[in-house]
Amino acid sequence: MNTTDNAAAGSPDHTSGKAPRAVLESLTGPSKGMLYWLSDDTLCATVRDDRSLHFGRPAQGVQSGDEVAELQWEDGSYSLHAADGRHVWVNGHRIETITLMHGDMIEFDELGPMTRFRLSDRAFQAHRSMDDIVGDAIAYA
Repeated sequence: MNTTDNAAAGSPDHTSGKAPRAVLESLTGPSKGMLYWLSDDTLCATVRDDRSLHFGRPAQGVQSGDEVAELQWEDGSYSLHAADGRHVWVNGHRIETITLMHGDMIEFDELGPMTRFRLSDRAFQAHRSMDDIVGDAIAYA
């Protein structure tokens, strides 16, 4: 399993110095198996032409039109806000804004990967439980 301690895989200059609050595990696409440790208060999510998922701080110059969603740390979890005109699904339901819960499945736009959200103390299971596997099958059947 690939891991990154940066909130933005592909952006090695992104280091917040903060302890990770959550992790996204990429389950599909070219970033399958990648772990994205999230620690910043606000992050922008983009899906590149190669269908890979990337995160960065808004001030890092994410250009208008490239952003798929924004993650905002609020009240002990991240809120996910779909960018205007972009499609984001959580647990199979298209959303505009939602507060993420541990175990939620997120799809970033039509071409983006499917990811699993976990609140993190860096002690989550490396292997998925049977409940997770069956839940995924039901949610995306």
